[in-house]
Amino acid sequence: MQVQAINNQTNFKAVIKDKDGNKFVYVASENVAKRADVVIGIVNEQYTEIVSGVTATDRVIISGKDYLSETNNKIRIVE
Repeated sequence: MQVQAINNQTNFKAVIKDKDGNKFVYVASENVAKRADVVIGIVNEQYTEIVSGVTATDRVIISGKDYLSETNNKIRIVE
């Protein structure tokens, strides 16, 4: 699976809500996508502030995330 990931800013499209209403993103860790539960702050038309759950150096997946599941997601990051 090919995905696109970003650092430092979180695109509003990266945040997913599960069936219970919990918000999360997928983070690229080597060649695996892992779920990271997040707490959301300010939201505007372009970006979503994440106040906890990921760090500025985490690679948040923004493209291809709709094809991921919560277990064992092997990925290849495209820049």
